[in-house]
Amino acid sequence: MKIAQVCPRFYPDIGGVETHVYEISKRLAKEFDVDVLTTDPSGKLPKVEEVEGVTVRRFKSLAPGEAYYFSLDIYRYLKKHSTEYDLIHAHNYHAFPALFATLTKSNNKLIFTPHYHGRGHSFIRDELHKPYKIFGRMIFEKADAVICVSNFEKGLILKDFNVNSSKLFVIPNGVNLDEFKDVEKIKRQKDENVKTILYVGRIEKYKGLDYIIKALKHLPEKYVLEIVGKGSYKSKIVKLAREIRVIDRVRFYQDLNRGRIN
Repeated sequence: MKIAQVCPRFYPDIGGVETHVYEISKRLAKEFDVDVLTTDPSGKLPKVEEVEGVTVRRFKSLAPGEAYYFSLDIYRYLKKHSTEYDLIHAHNYHAFPALFATLTKSNNKLIFTPHYHGRGHSFIRDELHKPYKIFGRMIFEKADAVICVSNFEKGLILKDFNVNSSKLFVIPNGVNLDEFKDVEKIKRQKDENVKTILYVGRIEKYKGLDYIIKALKHLPEKYVLEIVGKGSYKSKIVKLAREIRVIDRVRFYQDLNRGRIN
């Protein structure tokens, strides 16, 4: 069986969808022929390479504000090669590659994991999100199965789209426990007088980091917040931390590889 994973970004980029696709792809590659079709707005990564048995094909794209990942090249590739894949697994409702996978679908099976949030994450993105639902609905209609990562996401999809519930399946994200095997050793190396709250992820409003910042004000001075990531909401988080005078207890890191996160 030949499988295509279609997603806006992939390893070495770090993020939720990126990790999701990376983990399932390398496991599928032990039994099947797996291609990852993704984009590279920077143009700095290899166009084709093998990662843990997975063939990664990267296409140039437009990604203003690290969003949308509009790539005519990935559309053209899928239009020409879609029939070569027995199964296409498209990821992320909020970017164009999943739509392009749908528009080029042939007689193969299409699986869709939307990672659906229900809205855009800025005023402009939210406004653009509304007309896009016309096209987004097409992805749900053409998909042979839709994988939701939570019952909450399933509820959002049922509310916003006329989807047959029989093709919705809830499969929660897994956890790679190997990445946490040295946690106890790391804890012993840290100052016992400092208590660390760690956040790893994109810095966007919907993530709720502002609640942690506000809570920090009510915690003892020994509590610090370490934030690993970047995003459009970072300046607002910095401003809030300064306003409530906890900025000296917040530390920011970004563009770390997975080893350095630990």
